[in-house]
Amino acid sequence: KLWQIVALIGANLFITLLFSSRWWLILRATGYRVPYLTLAGYRLAGFAVSYFTPGTQFGGEPLQVYLLEKRQGIPTEAALASVTLDKLFELLANFTFLIIGIIFILQGGLLAGLAEPRAVLWSSSLLALPLLYLLALLAGRFPLSWLVLRLPSRWKDRPLGKRITALATSTEQQIFCL
Repeated sequence: KLWQIVALIGANLFITLLFSSRWWLILRATGYRVPYLTLAGYRLAGFAVSYFTPGTQFGGEPLQVYLLEKRQGIPTEAALASVTLDKLFELLANFTFLIIGIIFILQGGLLAGLAEPRAVLWSSSLLALPLLYLLALLAGRFPLSWLVLRLPSRWKDRPLGKRITALATSTEQQIFCL
């Protein structure tokens, strides 16, 4: 029926717009005021790029950073920090949901023969990576910067390596300051 199609389109539009709310709040918390609908458009553009690239979780984030930087005049570090933090919270929510699902499946005995304790521990620890990264940032530790600084000198001493090192450090520091 027509009213059902209209309701479905309306619900999808509402949810699509809702996806940008966390990112919008992060940007506002850092002092950058981007119109909500503009940001929702950037998020949709990111979804479009992600749709056409391998993997379903990543792909459009560089475009989101680019659009914030070029169209809104937000510094690269701040744009990257906002997109990273938004993606980190998204992954944290997704992985939490997956862990809860794994627990329910194991408790139900659906995978009794396959649920070796070590496999569960490894999968849970991999799923906890976004949480561990966020906790490290909250504690004033910068894991990505630490890793970049340990790259071989032949890579990190080049101009591109220096830019990546500076960008990683300043981005993590901005996330820490939030």
